Amino acid sequence: MRPEKEMQIPDSDAAALVAQGAALLRIQNDSMLQVAMQRPRDERKIIEAALAELDLLPEEAGVAFYTIPYEERTPDGKVKIRNVTGPSIKAASALARRWGSLTAGAVVVKEDGAGWILEGYAIDLESNYRRGVPQLVRKTYRTRRGDVIPIREDRLAQVFGAGVSKATRNAILAVLPAYLVSAYDKKARALAAGGPLDAPATDKQREAVIRGFERWEIGKEALI
Repeated sequence: MRPEKEMQIPDSDAAALVAQGAALLRIQNDSMLQVAMQRPRDERKIIEAALAELDLLPEEAGVAFYTIPYEERTPDGKVKIRNVTGPSIKAASALARRWGSLTAGAVVVKEDGAGWILEGYAIDLESNYRRGVPQLVRKTYRTRRGDVIPIREDRLAQVFGAGVSKATRNAILAVLPAYLVSAYDKKARALAAGGPLDAPATDKQREAVIRGFERWEIGKEALI
């Protein structure tokens, strides 16, 4: 271990600002912890309020989850599209706000020419439970041909911001109780679908799907 003298923060304006920021963050966390202890959460009311929030603007339920298609190669060499889905950062933020007494964010652990390693974190100040979730954000992307291309400099901030959001979302969802996340996600999907997910499709919904395929010149007979 290095001597204590070497571990001290250098005497500079920048270092002073960093120290002030760290001290302010500690004060904020301490204040939030005191409020959490004085006002313990009512989990039944929280889940009721979270689900009721979806009913206020049901047309916005579609932004509460994401679906991203990924290509994966099967053992026989064929390429198959698999949809990866889950609650979005908007859903995680809404649930964190309703849950209360929770602080979350992301910090840079390492940066080099290849990208950033972030740690998304979330702390439940009432239960004193903390989760840290690593997230790799690359400064390059791979083309279908397998070429590795650097991301344009003017887009790096956008890519970094998306990585921070993803890391923060994953940490929040890791701290929140599974029943709360599941109930919110199921209701958001049902509202977006226009009804219960296990209900048979209506004639209106079927016609909407058929119209959606017309852009690729795929007709009803081909779908059947």
